[in-house]
Amino acid sequence: MTISVIALGGNLGEPKSAIASALSVIDEHPQVSVLLRSRLVESFALTTDGIDKSEPNYLNSVAKLDTSLSARELLEFLNSVEVGFGRVREERWASRTLDIDIIT
Repeated sequence: MTISVIALGGNLGEPKSAIASALSVIDEHPQVSVLLRSRLVESFALTTDGIDKSEPNYLNSVAKLDTSLSARELLEFLNSVEVGFGRVREERWASRTLDIDIIT
């Protein structure tokens, strides 16, 4: 098993619910266990032009995982979780329902 740290965030819809539900989905994967979850932190929206206070604020969290998936397999799984929560990739740094990044 390998320890991985992921970051989760969103600013569209119900990000608090989306982050909590996404962590549950991730934890249900037979090769992934969520070990720790951080509290939620609110931040301004950051766009390619900088901070944009006209966009909804983000809610963000991090989680520590234990997984036997390879980095590529974990990325593909997390991308599928994002899509399941309505993530659409049309523009870089655009508002989103859910974003999950592998930190390490």
